[in-house]
Amino acid sequence: MHRIIYLSSAIKPLSAEKIDSLLKQARKFNLENNITGVLLYLEGNFLQVIEGPSKSIISLFERIKKDKRHTGILTVCNDVIYEKQFPDWSMGFSPIVYKKLQKTIGLETFNRKELINLADNTAIGFINTFINSHRDKIMFV
Repeated sequence: MHRIIYLSSAIKPLSAEKIDSLLKQARKFNLENNITGVLLYLEGNFLQVIEGPSKSIISLFERIKKDKRHTGILTVCNDVIYEKQFPDWSMGFSPIVYKKLQKTIGLETFNRKELINLADNTAIGFINTFINSHRDKIMFV
């Protein structure tokens, strides 16, 4: 099993319809390939966790890196894992409202640079804190 957490920035802002289309494609592919994860979207930036069989995750991440809809991909975590953090989600998703994010995790400032510096466990902790605080608003599939 393998987990990759990465950050990227949309080339141009994505509409709700574009994000919905992206999620439908991702969920179908992920179900077919035993891949799970979560996608957070904040002011044009993505934080995504993908996890599953090593070969599938590495191949998917190569495809993700070639996707022209985003740029500035930074890998936060790229590790072998023993169990999935999101075993039942083909791809959970939440758009993030910046002010709510600050309040949820107790940070005065929170930006891409801070996300880059998160350690693997801290990144997972951040994601879990956010998810637990916003469970009623996240689309889990």
